[in-house]
Amino acid sequence: MTCADILKIQASFIINLPVKSLLLGRIVFKMHHPILFILPNYCHEGETIQRGGPASNKALIDELSRTHIVYLITLDVRTSYKIFEGIYIKISFWQIIKNFNKFLLIFTSGNTNIFQYLFKPKSSAIIVRANEDMNKGKNRNPIAFQIRKFNLKILGRKRKIIANSIYLQNKLKTFLNHKAFKIYVLYPKVDVEKLKAIKQRPSDNFRIGMIGCSEEKGLPFFKQLAKRLASKDVEFHIFGCSKAGLDGNLTRHGFANQIEIFSNLDLLLVPSIWEAFGRVSIESQICGIRVLVSNNGGLPETVSRSSDVLKLELNLWEFKVREAISQAVTSEAIKDECLITLKKLEVNNMSVMNELLATYNKSL
Repeated sequence: MTCADILKIQASFIINLPVKSLLLGRIVFKMHHPILFILPNYCHEGETIQRGGPASNKALIDELSRTHIVYLITLDVRTSYKIFEGIYIKISFWQIIKNFNKFLLIFTSGNTNIFQYLFKPKSSAIIVRANEDMNKGKNRNPIAFQIRKFNLKILGRKRKIIANSIYLQNKLKTFLNHKAFKIYVLYPKVDVEKLKAIKQRPSDNFRIGMIGCSEEKGLPFFKQLAKRLASKDVEFHIFGCSKAGLDGNLTRHGFANQIEIFSNLDLLLVPSIWEAFGRVSIESQICGIRVLVSNNGGLPETVSRSSDVLKLELNLWEFKVREAISQAVTSEAIKDECLITLKKLEVNNMSVMNELLATYNKSL
C-alpha cells in the first residue's frame, strides 16, 4: 500500500465521521486499546442478513464500536474494516498487522481462521465467543470438531469465554476443565424497536413458516408436518433455501430480510435438532408471532410458555399446530410476554462484555 492510499483512507475516515464522533473517537482511542474481531466470514452493510450467527456478530460489533475502535478481519483479507460508531471503513489487512501492537482479541470457537494464532502474540487479552456445543454429532465434520476443541482448550485457557445461552455455558463446563476456564453468558443482541415496528400483512390463510433449509434446522420434520396438515386454508413457507419454488403445499423462499419473513407469518416453527440459542425465536415473538420450539439446545430459554417447548414427536407437534390455528393469540399478548422474557434473560444487556473490556483496559 502506498502513502497515497493510506492518506486516502484517513481522509475518507475523517470525511465520513461527524465532528462529534471524530472527537469522541480520539478520546476513546486513548482510553481503550482497539479490539480485533476475527471471523471466518462477515455480512457486509446492505446485504441480507438472515442467519442468526452473522446477525449476532454484526449487532455485537456495531455495539462495541460505540466505545472502541474495532478492527475486523475475515478469511478473505480483502474484507478488513476499521469500525467506529457503526461506520465501516475498508482498510488494508497488512496495515492492521504493521501498525498495531496491542489488541483485545475476540474470535469464535468454531473459527478456522489462522489469523487468530498470528495475532495471539500481539494480544494481551483474549475473549473467545463459544457458539458451538462441542458435540461431534453424526453429521458434524470431525476435523472441524477438533479445531473447535483445540481453539477452546489452547487459546481459551486462562482467557474469558462467552457462551450465548445458559445451555451452552453448562455444556462447556462439562466439556472443559471449568476450573481453568471462566465462562460467562452473553445473549445475542437484538433490535427490539426495529422488530416491533414490523406489521403483519393480512391474509385469508394461516401462514406457518420456518427459517433455515437444512436437516439440522429440522427441514425433514417440517416437511412431514406440512403433509399431515395439508389444507387449502393453511400455507407452509421455508426461508433460506438455495432455490425458490413449490414443493406440494410448501413454498421455498431464498434468503430474505426480517420484514419479508415476519410480515408474512402467523406461526413460526423451530424444530431444530440443535441450536446454541435460537435468535429467530426471539425475533419472531417481538414481531407478535407465536413460536413453537424443540426442546433442544438453548431454544427453551427463548420462549416464555413452557407448553410451547416440544419434543420432536410428530403427533405432538401436529396437535400443537392445530391448536395454534384454532386458538389464535393476539400479537400484542405475544409481544408483551416476549419483552418479559428479554428482561429476564437480560438480552441487550452488555454489562458482561463491558466489565471484561474495562478489566482488560485497566491491566494493559
